[in-house]
Amino acid sequence: MKYYTVPFFSLVAMLFSSCAIHPCGKSKEKPCRSDYEFTSFNGKTHKYQIAITKKPGSPLLINHGLGGLNPATLEWARALGDHGWKVYLPLLDSDFAMCNLFLHKWRMLKSGIWETHDLNSSGQVLGDMEALADWISKRHNGKKIVAVGNCLTGAFPLALLSRQSVKTAVLCQPALPAKSTLQALFHLPQSVEKRRAFGIPEAEMEASLQSLKKDSSKHLYGFHYFQDAFAPMDKFLSLHEELARRGIGGKFRPIVIVPETSDLNERWWERMTTTTPVSLVRPHPTLTGSDEPDRTRLRARFDQLVRP
Repeated sequence: MKYYTVPFFSLVAMLFSSCAIHPCGKSKEKPCRSDYEFTSFNGKTHKYQIAITKKPGSPLLINHGLGGLNPATLEWARALGDHGWKVYLPLLDSDFAMCNLFLHKWRMLKSGIWETHDLNSSGQVLGDMEALADWISKRHNGKKIVAVGNCLTGAFPLALLSRQSVKTAVLCQPALPAKSTLQALFHLPQSVEKRRAFGIPEAEMEASLQSLKKDSSKHLYGFHYFQDAFAPMDKFLSLHEELARRGIGGKFRPIVIVPETSDLNERWWERMTTTTPVSLVRPHPTLTGSDEPDRTRLRARFDQLVRP
C-alpha cells in the first residue's frame, strides 16, 4: 500500500504546482517530424532525444517548458531556422509536439532527474544540459552557442553561462523552485527565499556571474510578464541587484511586459506593453507561446538582440 500511496501524492503535488495549470501555447500550423532531424544525447544516467532544425546555421539550444516540446515551441524553432540558426530541442521527458501537462509531470517524477522545489538545485537534468551545450558546440567546431530556457527550464541558461561553450543566455519567465500544491491552488505567495532563488547550485551560480563579468563576449537577456503568477519577477530583481553589486548591472537586459494601462517602469529593464488580460490560473509564456500580438513583437525583439 505504501509503495503506491507515496508516488500518488507526490504526483498530485507536482500536477498542481507552479506552471502546471496552464494550456500550452497555440501554433498556426501542426508540426511535421519531417522538418527536423533527430539524434540522441547520453546524459549522466538519462538518454535524451533531440529534434534539430535542418537548415545550416549558428547553434541555438532551446529547453522547453512544462507540458512538453509543444507545437508553439517547434513553430518558433522552425522560424529561427529560417533566420540563420541551427536549433537544438532536447525532449525533456517529452514526445515530439507534446502538450500534456499531466503526462509530462508523471514522466518527470518517474525519471528522477528533476528537483523542482529546491532553492539551489534543479536536479541532474541541469548538469545534463550543461554537457549538452558542450556537445553542441563541438558539433559546430567549437562555435559558442546561445541557450534559451522557458518556465520550468527558464533559469537553466544562467547556469550554462559559465561554460566556455555558451556565449548568450536567455531567461524566459523562470519558475523554479516551483510553488507547492496549496500555493498553486489558492494563489498563495512563496517564501521570499524561493521567490528570489533560481534552483541553481551556489558554486555554479558564482561561476556564471564571474564568467559574465570577466568575458565581454557573454550576454544575458530575459523575457518576462510582470504579473506572471507562477514565475515571480523577484528572480529578475534579485539577479539585477547581485549583478549591480558586482558592478555589472548593465549586462543583464530584461524585457518586461506590463499592462498597457500600467505606469510600471524601471530603468534597469526594457518596458513592453500588452493588452493581454492577466490570468491567475496560468503563467504567461513569452517567446514560446504568448498570445498575439505579443508573440510577434517579442520574437522580433529577440531577433534584434540575439544574432546568429
